[in-house]
Amino acid sequence: MSISEQVKELRSAAEVHKNNSKYMVNLLNSAADTIEALSAKLENMERSEDCGGWKPISEYSREKYDWVLIKYFDGEEECVPQVAELRSDGKWHVSTDFDGDFTIPSWFDVRYFFDMQQLDGNEP
Repeated sequence: MSISEQVKELRSAAEVHKNNSKYMVNLLNSAADTIEALSAKLENMERSEDCGGWKPISEYSREKYDWVLIKYFDGEEECVPQVAELRSDGKWHVSTDFDGDFTIPSWFDVRYFFDMQQLDGNEP
C-alpha cells in the first residue's frame, strides 16, 4: 500500500467514526497528517544537495546506525516505510505505540534505509 493510499484509508476511517468518537477521529486524522508531513519532509530532503537520502541496505552497519527508516517491498510493491532497527538476530524490528514490537517478515525485501539523524542535522 502506498503512502497516499494509507493516508486516504486513515481519513476514510476517521469519517466512519465521526459520530462515535471524537478521540478516534482526532487520532486517525493526526496520524494521516503526521504521515503526510514526514513524507513531504523526506521528499524535500531527498532533493536537497546536502542530504544523502535513501541508501542501499548493503551500506547499513549496526555499528554506525541504530534506528533508521527502512523501505521494504513485497515483490515490486513498495510498503509504507517503517522506523526499524536490525538486531543481532538478523531481523528488522519495528516498535509501535499501538501494536508493540513486531518483526518485518522474511518474505519482504528490505532494500533501502534513511538515517533519521539527518532530520535533526545530527549525522553520525
